[in-house]
Amino acid sequence: MAADRTTPHPWGIAGVALLGLVCVVLPVNLRERFQGAIRDLLAPGQCVAVAALPESSGDAALPDRETSRQARYWQAQAATLRAECDVLRTVPTWPTAAMPVPLIQPTLRTARVIAWEASGTGEIPSPIVRGGSRDGLSTSDLVLAPGEATIDQGAATGIRADQLLLAGRSVIGRIARTSQLTSTIQRVTDPAFRGQAQIVRLVEGEAVMGPEGVLAGSGTRCQLLRINATEPVSVGDLVFTSLRGVALAPPLYYGLVTRADLPPGAGEWSIEVAPHFTGAAPSEVLVLELLVTPARLSREEMPAIEEPPHVR
Repeated sequence: MAADRTTPHPWGIAGVALLGLVCVVLPVNLRERFQGAIRDLLAPGQCVAVAALPESSGDAALPDRETSRQARYWQAQAATLRAECDVLRTVPTWPTAAMPVPLIQPTLRTARVIAWEASGTGEIPSPIVRGGSRDGLSTSDLVLAPGEATIDQGAATGIRADQLLLAGRSVIGRIARTSQLTSTIQRVTDPAFRGQAQIVRLVEGEAVMGPEGVLAGSGTRCQLLRINATEPVSVGDLVFTSLRGVALAPPLYYGLVTRADLPPGAGEWSIEVAPHFTGAAPSEVLVLELLVTPARLSREEMPAIEEPPHVR
């Protein structure tokens, strides 16, 4: 049946040939009318035939749909690659280290200087000197001696021997002796004074930590001992407390190197230091006290730390 629908009928072929012959032999004016009539007769059949043809619009849209699908695929791939690149460019965030609680907590206590120069007891208010037993003072309550500097703080307020005394951030001495109410000061220029010290050199405007030694008083100035001959030392270098000797940052200032000699064959430098504090007696000083940080204690009391022994 499919062959009958698709194979042309012989009479149809003959009819088409006859119509073509008639169009050829007719005059021109009649030929146009005859062709118009034939088109009108065939118009309904042409409409039916066109309607019976399969639609090809879907097939034409197939390439567009495929292109759109591939475009979406590559867009997704590009987004994935961008996300991976962002991850690679991200600097990894390291965990923040917890700041440790220091074991030693330096504290400063203010004390008033009540005697400084050789006059000694002459600068101490006379009611204190004359008080005696009448005011409830014993001989051990006051430490008074001509020529010694004295402050108005003693063992009753927690002052102990060997604690450093400061004027600002400069070391002026240490506590030599304590009584119940007063304490005497040993200045850095005292021949018996000894303290850990460190040279700091200024190189192109930056501080460079130098060798460590021992600061010793020489009467009017100081000497820096135990600095090996292989260490660089220059006049103008600064001298501070050793970071290992005093738990206070930045370190405390002693003074300035004014002379640095290296005798031939000597194993150590001969260094003279001018202390920073050489002026008139200060009215107040600061006593450096080292305490255990309360957060590091498992109990409520906060004992004081013994001062490191001074080098003799």
